[in-house]
Amino acid sequence: MEQETSVMDVLALPELVLVEVLRLLDAASLLNCRLVCRRLLSLTRVPRVWSHRRVQLEDDGRERRGRGCVPLHLAPCVRELLVRGRVRDAQLVTQCPVEKLVLDNLDLVSASTLLRNQVRLGRLKELYYRTNGHSKKDEADFAALLGTIAAASGTLSYLCFEAFEDEDYPADADRSMDELRSACNVVVAPSLVGMRYESEAVIDPFLEKLLAAHASTLRDVWLSSPDMTTWQRFSFPLLEKLTCWTRAGVASLLQFPALKTLRLRVDGQGPLQEVVNVLRKATSITDLTISYQEEIDVGEEWLNLVQVVAQSGWSSLSRLTIDQSHHEVYELFERWRQWRMVIHSHWFISPRLWERVAAALPTLPALRELRLGLGDTKEQHWQPLMAAIRPHTTPRIERLHILHLFNECLVCWPHQESVKEMLVANASLQLYIYDDVFDKDTYSKKNPCTRCSHRF
Repeated sequence: MEQETSVMDVLALPELVLVEVLRLLDAASLLNCRLVCRRLLSLTRVPRVWSHRRVQLEDDGRERRGRGCVPLHLAPCVRELLVRGRVRDAQLVTQCPVEKLVLDNLDLVSASTLLRNQVRLGRLKELYYRTNGHSKKDEADFAALLGTIAAASGTLSYLCFEAFEDEDYPADADRSMDELRSACNVVVAPSLVGMRYESEAVIDPFLEKLLAAHASTLRDVWLSSPDMTTWQRFSFPLLEKLTCWTRAGVASLLQFPALKTLRLRVDGQGPLQEVVNVLRKATSITDLTISYQEEIDVGEEWLNLVQVVAQSGWSSLSRLTIDQSHHEVYELFERWRQWRMVIHSHWFISPRLWERVAAALPTLPALRELRLGLGDTKEQHWQPLMAAIRPHTTPRIERLHILHLFNECLVCWPHQESVKEMLVANASLQLYIYDDVFDKDTYSKKNPCTRCSHRF
């Protein structure tokens, strides 16, 4: 009797309150509520109850169950649909609209079908596509898929495209450019605000179509392609954030009036003088990242980039990042697959880089945040850098981020003399220490603290 009264009291709540309660339930509990009464059955069909949830389809078409995962055929809509490998035909034409679609190594025809269906349903705003390559016999299907993505981009706010080549079909293989241009020759309304494009293949017509169609709306771009000469033909009046390699055509970013955040990825290739000219003139940048590609000897001349910044009067630079690994790729996988990858990036960058950073700090009066990827750098090499962070050299600095302390204990590192002196001298400084290793117990067995017996 008391249980019945409790149920009736819950059902007496206003509909808006019940909807918010149902949003907090996991998928299994929500489906059980459908069996209680007609009112709850009706409320479980309200789109708001499902709009924040995700569905993950595995290789055999089975839906991965668990907290946050819901049956696709029962949901009126979901926030995210992740599809990996092969799926059933019925799932490709589902009537459940999604806001975020992730296609991970899905076969080309199925990817095109699923994407067209979601565009038709009218709720899709974000698309993440990743493939490890395809055979040359599938070239026509690949061109058709790129045409579908290009057409769908007119309804999206964010597009992430990653295409890597198989070993038996190298990136420099001849492609049918005419067929690709024909597939991408569609009318697209400008809508993309953010785009991440990474490809080892020569598929310029697809990239050119995206840039031409959305140049007027793009604000955040992550680009990894053979060169940036294509950018010179377009105007990007709203582009605020750009991540790119130091490739030919990088000077074109000087014509972007709204650009405030620049992330340069350095691998020792590309036109050095062109990059230097960019750093000398782009003094309106407020957030600069110079990220050195891991396990590559970039050469002393590339380590001088921070000196160029120091000599060019970057009076508005408020955030500076000097990193030595491409951990952003792994952050992308976290967003896609909801799990973290262990990064094994044990390598050593020239200690003279940190000497240059220390010398540059007094020339950056607006600097508020400094991010450093120390990696395997020895203590004696970054001690001068800690000594350079003082109120008279960095008067406005508020936050210091230390990344990739592979041979140091995260607990003991702040207690080293040079670090303690730096913290005492900067009483209001906030210190953040990061380690990209997920399984710390396993990692500590291989890398115990070098200064004490502590294991992390």
